[in-house]
Amino acid sequence: MLASRLIIRSSVRTFSTTGASQAEFGSWLKFLNPTARKEKAQLKEKLSNIDAKNEEADAILNSDSKVTGATNPSNLEIIGLPQQLTKEEFQRRLGNFKVNTWLNTKKITTVEQLDEILLSSWKEIDASTKITNIEELVKTELYDLNVRFQYFKKVQQQSGYSVSDLVLTESSTIKILRSHFVHNVLSREAMSYNEKLPNALHLDENSFKDLPNVVIDKEIKRKDIKKKFNKLLKQVEEHNSNKIESALNS
Repeated sequence: MLASRLIIRSSVRTFSTTGASQAEFGSWLKFLNPTARKEKAQLKEKLSNIDAKNEEADAILNSDSKVTGATNPSNLEIIGLPQQLTKEEFQRRLGNFKVNTWLNTKKITTVEQLDEILLSSWKEIDASTKITNIEELVKTELYDLNVRFQYFKKVQQQSGYSVSDLVLTESSTIKILRSHFVHNVLSREAMSYNEKLPNALHLDENSFKDLPNVVIDKEIKRKDIKKKFNKLLKQVEEHNSNKIESALNS
């Protein structure tokens, strides 16, 4: 009997008083104190009164602004803070200001349209020209830089495409300019290229043919990716079906 009492007493744990005073322990049960509950209720009432007064002040301010035209502080424009303008406000601020684009908004899409523009633009540059077809026109040299610049400007305006300074510098003949449009602007690859896309990278394998350590993989079309995925998915389904069937038969 004595041994069992000793075992029971030795298994009972006592609270440690190290580093904690009796007052601190009592503060844990503060919510049981009637005084604390009363203070909490009073604080909640004061906060409710403050919220009520704020709502009343906002109501008065809004009513005054309708009568006197005063500005609501929430609508004040803060310097340095981006302001969200409505479409009507933007049009009002824009006024009669217009942006006149010098490029044709309707871009050409075929080589036939390009040839017409090349011929018409050259006739505007040289009114006395006797050239009537594109075969003769492409032989025309553009060594006069003033003539080249004026011709390029007209071609860009009518075609809707801008031409880089590099192409302007390299195009000593109209043939070079036409070749640039045919291969780099109106080709199938160029027409499908959208520079606004996040992965709009067009790499030509011929541009890296002199670099043996650079390999350009062929672009995989989205439909081919989907076709390959469906094929793999079908193989997985067949594999799982066969596995289940073999498990049932065993």
